[in-house]
Amino acid sequence: MYFPKSQIQTNLYSGGELKVRRTGESYVGFYWATSNSKFYAGKTPDANITQIELVKGGSDAASNSAELEPYEVGSVTTSAYNFNTKTVDYLRIKGIKSVKAPRPPKHMPPIITEENYEVGEITRYFCQRNKQTVFIEINEKDFDLISNKSKKIQSDLYRAFTLPWVISGVEEEVALENKKAVEYRELAQGAVGLGEYLKHNYLQFHALYTSGGEFLLPNGDDYVGFYHIHPNQGPMVGARHTPTPHALLTRINSNQNPSSNQPSLQSSNIYTQNNQGGTTGY
Repeated sequence: MYFPKSQIQTNLYSGGELKVRRTGESYVGFYWATSNSKFYAGKTPDANITQIELVKGGSDAASNSAELEPYEVGSVTTSAYNFNTKTVDYLRIKGIKSVKAPRPPKHMPPIITEENYEVGEITRYFCQRNKQTVFIEINEKDFDLISNKSKKIQSDLYRAFTLPWVISGVEEEVALENKKAVEYRELAQGAVGLGEYLKHNYLQFHALYTSGGEFLLPNGDDYVGFYHIHPNQGPMVGARHTPTPHALLTRINSNQNPSSNQPSLQSSNIYTQNNQGGTTGY
């Protein structure tokens, strides 16, 4: 199955408003759409796998989804809600021709900065679909909208909560602290299934740190600070891999001497997103 790029939209996200055509089950996750209103699971088309077709009408979608096509009732067009006759009459009297339904929450993983790593902890934002184990990681903006019951978002379908998340320090201690935070949300706040949603990855976004005696900078100085492991280049300066050139590190206990023609800075033209702790994990 091939579609020109101009005829598809990729990296869309369903919070339950779509369902799997074959099974009828509500679908939560990434999907892509064609110009003729066909929907398929996955971020982008993949010719190597069988495409799972999705259709509109997941749980509660018939009355709440912003993705539903408008329909005419008298002279009033409604966009998502099944308005009763009195509501339609009121809208007609007010001269309101269309009603825009609230949008679903957007999946937005946190963007980690060097300043965050210096502090050592971030706040993560999530929403959970009412009476379901369906979670979406969101940003602070959507968190505020849901918490304040805004009509711009499906605040009647979700509840929002925060999660403190440690991102630097000793691995064992970091993992334990984050696990405790998740378990507290599950047991005390009803967020059952949050750990599974995070795939129990309690070191997500964790940065490696050396207090010295492990790595040398290109000039031979002992390196103290955050570092990451590049899959091809090895240890490098900084908590995360970035397109900005940054120094390669040499292990002090390494039996290999660095080559004289080995670059001392990482060039941005081989930038990759594969970095230690840099994936979203879901």
